[in-house]
Amino acid sequence: MNDWDGQVRETVAAVLNSCLAAAVCTQNRNHDQEEYDRGVASPYAKLLQLDEDVNSGVVKPDRECLVQALRCLKRIFITKMVPEENRIQRFGEIASLMSADPAFREIRIESLQPWVDETKGNGR
Repeated sequence: MNDWDGQVRETVAAVLNSCLAAAVCTQNRNHDQEEYDRGVASPYAKLLQLDEDVNSGVVKPDRECLVQALRCLKRIFITKMVPEENRIQRFGEIASLMSADPAFREIRIESLQPWVDETKGNGR
């Protein structure tokens, strides 16, 4: 593995860790157990599997991997009814991790905005 691949792997690992942390650290405001199972537990399990697959080399750490992680986190936020300001803060932290890596530098908070905007109206 060259330095570039190592840096990309480190960035993807950091983003996955941030997504996992955000999923766990945000308060659940939705007390419907079935919705929680579908919208939180299932996507969280996918995040864990993705993290394991990246760390073991089964999945290539790339942009698609990040998109999958963001989709899981978005679904978790929607289901947990996370307030908009919390979503913006969490996605901003993730965007700064990605923008520090040349491979993902073009990704800014603006490109994450759909992940934030699509959850408006929940948790307010």
